[in-house]
Amino acid sequence: MAEHSYLESEEISRMLVESSPAAIMVLQDNRLVYANQYTTILTGFSKEELYSKNIKEIIQPDFHEKVREPGITPGAEISKTSHYDVTYLTKSGESRYGELLANTIHYNDKPAIIAHLIDNTDNKTAGDELRAECAALRDTLKLTQIEQNSQNIIDILPGAYYRIDIEGNILFSTPSCAALFGYPDPAILLGKDIRRLLFAFPSDYDTLLSRLQKFGKINNERAVMKRYDESLIIAEISCRFLSDETGSPVGIEGNIQDVSHTVQMEEALTESEKLLHLLENNIQDVIWTADMNMNLTYISPSVMIQRGFSQEEALNISIQDSVTPDSYSTIMKNRQEVME
Repeated sequence: MAEHSYLESEEISRMLVESSPAAIMVLQDNRLVYANQYTTILTGFSKEELYSKNIKEIIQPDFHEKVREPGITPGAEISKTSHYDVTYLTKSGESRYGELLANTIHYNDKPAIIAHLIDNTDNKTAGDELRAECAALRDTLKLTQIEQNSQNIIDILPGAYYRIDIEGNILFSTPSCAALFGYPDPAILLGKDIRRLLFAFPSDYDTLLSRLQKFGKINNERAVMKRYDESLIIAEISCRFLSDETGSPVGIEGNIQDVSHTVQMEEALTESEKLLHLLENNIQDVIWTADMNMNLTYISPSVMIQRGFSQEEALNISIQDSVTPDSYSTIMKNRQEVME
C-alpha cells in the first residue's frame, strides 16, 4: 500500500508540471536538469537531447547576460518573478522568439533557475510590422517639431502607439491601437478622452499622469484597460511628454502592450510554486526525481520520516537499493515507456 501511494504521489507531481501549457525547465550550471513534455514540443528536441546540451545552444546569448544581473543570479534572494524576451533555437535550426518567466530556486541543495517559456514569434512578427508602419508614416508625413521629438517611435516595444494632447484627447493612433482595443476604425478614437475611453478605472490614468509629471517618462506601468466590447485587459504602458520649442509639455506619446497572458503566466507560476512547496513540506510519501541514468537528482524531506535518512544521505543511495525488486522493475518499465 505504501509503495502504491508512493508511485501515485510521484505521478501527481509529475502531471502537475507535464500538463502545463508552457515549457517548464530547471537550469543548473548552464544545463537543463529538468524539462517538461511541452519543452520537447516547443523545441523539437527529445528530453535526452535537451539534457545533453548546454543551455546556450538553445537560448540565445542575450538571456545569459541578463541572468547575471542582481536579482536573478542563482542563489540570490529575489522578490518577484523576472520576465525576459528571448530568442531560442529549435532542433530544425529555426530561430524563434519567446517570453521567459524566471525565478531562482535551490535544486538538490544547489542554486538553480526555474523558467517558464512561451512562444511569442507571432507577436514579434506583428512588432516588426508596426516598426515598418511607423517608418512609412515618417516618410509620408511632414514632421512638425513635436513629431521630430518622436523620432524613436520605431524603438518602442511592439504594441499600440498613440499620441494625445495635454488634456488627454487622442490626436493619433496606429491601426494596431484600434485593433488592440477592438475598434473597427482608428478614426473612432480621434478626439476622445483616453482617460474615460480606454481606462477601466480613470483613477489609474490619474496615477500614471502623476508619475509621468514626476519622472518625465514611465516604462511598463500596468493598468486595467477596457476594449470596445467592454471586456478588460491588463496592459503595460510606456510613455513620455512631448514638448514645444520652449520645452513646455504640449502632449504625450506612448505605447500600450496587452500583457494579460503574461500576468496569467506569472500567477500560474506563483500558484504552481506554492503548491509544489506545500506538497514538498507536507506530503507524507517520498517524492523523488532522477536523471536518464536513474541517478537521484531530488528527494523530498519526507524521506527522513519514512526511511530515517536525511535528504543528502538519501541522494547517495541508488534507486535500486531503495525499493523492492518488484518496484524497481515497475519503475524501469515506466521509464522505458516514457522514452519510447
